[in-house]
Amino acid sequence: MKTAIASIPVIGNALNEFVFEARGRIKQDRINKFVEALASYLAGLEDVELDIDQIEREDFGDFFEALLLKVSITHSENKREAFKNLLLQQITQPKEIDYALLLMNVISELHEREIPILEKFYNLRADCSEHTAWHQRLSLRQDDLTRLQKYIEDDQNGAYGENVLAVGDGPGNQEQELQRRFAAVSEALGEIKKYDTAFRPETYSLSGEDFYMLLQDLCNKGLLMDYSAKYKNDPYTLVEISAMGTRLMESLKE
Repeated sequence: MKTAIASIPVIGNALNEFVFEARGRIKQDRINKFVEALASYLAGLEDVELDIDQIEREDFGDFFEALLLKVSITHSENKREAFKNLLLQQITQPKEIDYALLLMNVISELHEREIPILEKFYNLRADCSEHTAWHQRLSLRQDDLTRLQKYIEDDQNGAYGENVLAVGDGPGNQEQELQRRFAAVSEALGEIKKYDTAFRPETYSLSGEDFYMLLQDLCNKGLLMDYSAKYKNDPYTLVEISAMGTRLMESLKE
């Protein structure tokens, strides 16, 4: 292969240097730093019982080897930190190796900017649930307001003749009810703003376009769940962390 690459005009020698020499040094450096960070963390543990029998098993060796390979080929510090925490969890609180391998592959497929987003949705999962609940209330209150506005418009146009008014018994009472329903909608909008931190692109120092692209990708991977259509909202405006996303984040805790 080296000969074939060297034959490429102009850039062949430079590519050979990068592929066969520089790349090897970069991969080894990543592994070395990863192992050093792991050793440093384990050295500081007190009163933590390690499952030595599990560590000595063949399937754990396969997992460890696969994880080091993942570490060697990722440039992302966020992902290497996630791999380290996953390994630490497996050492201190063992799960089935196949499950650990599944989580390792999920991490590998993440964009490095998706990890902070997923972490925020995990840490603010109660707020995200409130965010969804208030959107549901907003939808109901907007429907109530729209029905009243339509009724008043029809009533003013004589659609109901001499029939008793459905709301109040005159224009003054209709106006009061209208204001009450406007206030209810405003209240819901205000409450939504209290719980929308996870939905702001600036929370992650991202543009709106990049944020929603990553949000969509996390939903497609099953790590977030999108409830927007249920409440007739724009896509990816009502999102909560999924069970799988929650399990992943719990596996990455130090």
